[in-house]
Amino acid sequence: MDTRYHALCQWVAQQLNEPQVELSVVSGDASFRRYFRYTRGSESWIAMDAPPDKEDSTRFVAIAQSWFAQGIHVPEIKALSMEEGFMLLSDFGSSLLLASFIPISPIFIIPNAQFSKANTITRKQSGILSKFDPQRMKAFLPSYMMRPYCS
Repeated sequence: MDTRYHALCQWVAQQLNEPQVELSVVSGDASFRRYFRYTRGSESWIAMDAPPDKEDSTRFVAIAQSWFAQGIHVPEIKALSMEEGFMLLSDFGSSLLLASFIPISPIFIIPNAQFSKANTITRKQSGILSKFDPQRMKAFLPSYMMRPYCS
């Protein structure tokens, strides 16, 4: 692997008081972020690599910490180094979120209770995250994705 991977392994080892760790690739996304899993016995963590010269994680951290504190089921940030672009997160396991959605033809939606709570909390996040606005969302999302929320 590359030098950032090795630096992330060393950082995770320090956070968990381990002499060394080997991380397994979980996934990537449509950015420069990369995700890895570390497992020790029955415990596991997600290590995120977000190069600070390419990714500004400030909003991610603010939203994740705020939502976690308010009871939204999001990964907890266990350790953070903004300077290095490293995060150690709680791990929800290998099941994909899509499997927990309630099927509504022809799309899937998040269960209403969780969506409502997230939407209510989002409204309180002045300056961190914009309020969900169905009319604004129509401008850049396909109409089939908006059916449950606006007519």
